[in-house]
Amino acid sequence: MITLRRAGIEDAPAVAAVHALAHRETYMPIVGEAYGAPSEAARLAFWTEVLALRESRAHLALDENKAIGFAHASAQRITALYVLASHHRRGVGRRLLFDVLADMRAAGYDEARFEVFGRNQAAIAFYERQGARFVRRRHVDDEDGSGPFTEHVYSIATGGG
Repeated sequence: MITLRRAGIEDAPAVAAVHALAHRETYMPIVGEAYGAPSEAARLAFWTEVLALRESRAHLALDENKAIGFAHASAQRITALYVLASHHRRGVGRRLLFDVLADMRAAGYDEARFEVFGRNQAAIAFYERQGARFVRRRHVDDEDGSGPFTEHVYSIATGGG
């Protein structure tokens, strides 16, 4: 049975593990090794710091108490939404998205902004089905040498689900 709950700093190891694996599952088929995949240890350091922030809003999806997805937002920006491939098309991503949007609405935001890797057509289609509105394209020069890429900036209302 899949359950969702708020995530806190104590969940950093689970969030880091899901982030590392879901990142590999998502981006390696699209761009190969070029996009890079920070280690789980690097993700753990990052999420331990981020989840400790007061403005951090995170939700964790669990299947039989095993982390299988998470969503994170800070202020008016959704920073991450990842679900393991084994749990795609089961409503987990939608539930995570709308839970974090509800948190944002409770914090006084009417709208959330986020970016999607321009070549991730599955994610773009997912967000558009949830009501996200394309705002603009943005060119990004990455720091790790894998080359420049394009992000699509989206906006979504926090008021529904």
